[in-house]
Amino acid sequence: MAGNGILPALRRGLNRRLTIAAVLTAAAIFLDNSREIVRVLERGVFDGESFADGGVFHPGDNTCVVKYLWGSVSYGGVFGVNFSAMLSALPAAGQYVSEEKMAPYLIARSGSGRYALGKLLSAALWGGAATALGAALFMGALSALGMPMILGGFLCEMGESAPYYAAMSGRGGLPYAAWAVYFAFLRGFLWGGAAGCVSVYLPNLFAVTVSPLVFSFLLNRLCDRSPLPVELRLDFLLQMRSWLGDPALTAAAMTGVVLALWGLCLCLFRRKLREGRR
Repeated sequence: MAGNGILPALRRGLNRRLTIAAVLTAAAIFLDNSREIVRVLERGVFDGESFADGGVFHPGDNTCVVKYLWGSVSYGGVFGVNFSAMLSALPAAGQYVSEEKMAPYLIARSGSGRYALGKLLSAALWGGAATALGAALFMGALSALGMPMILGGFLCEMGESAPYYAAMSGRGGLPYAAWAVYFAFLRGFLWGGAAGCVSVYLPNLFAVTVSPLVFSFLLNRLCDRSPLPVELRLDFLLQMRSWLGDPALTAAAMTGVVLALWGLCLCLFRRKLREGRR
């Protein structure tokens, strides 16, 4: 069993489960649009400049990497949002569960504060890494298969008023891809940390792994019923469906919110840990 402290906890999170979580995250984003992506890759991609019958673009029109990433994550795909949230718990959120059964002495050796910080930091960082790597892998795989990152027709479809339009239209969509990876990291950081917090209350690997899916669903439902305007919905901001008028400002604000929520999870984890040792 690894030693005590923060760095050993981080090293324990760097395992094959991180790779599995990243690959499954990319697959989850793919599943939200799998039929159309396969059809487009078979028939080829072209840039549509006008709406088809009924105002709906036929498969093949304006098909680009950003379109499918946006459709899965920003527009609210089942797999790209909720299932990928669950995968953020896979790399490290269950460390406490295994150590509580196999090596409870690690808590006493480290002290509640350092132990809690190590577990929650590992859960959050590697959860964020898994989600970010999954988004990057999805975009890289489609690009390698010949799909363009962005097309002018899709930009026309979105309109200049769309959030992150400038990032989509600049440098072949690469700025948008970079922001997408960063916001994926924030989502994974949040859900991984939340799952790590759950582990001390429900020391069961299944409960820990499933908890981010539940939290992601509940966040969406709470935001639906919230009186806040769409522009300030936390779920939409994290999914890049809305913004605060500037990518850097939105990223800074969401980083602060995510760190604050992670800090709350850390406090709850440490308090429960201390109660259990009395």
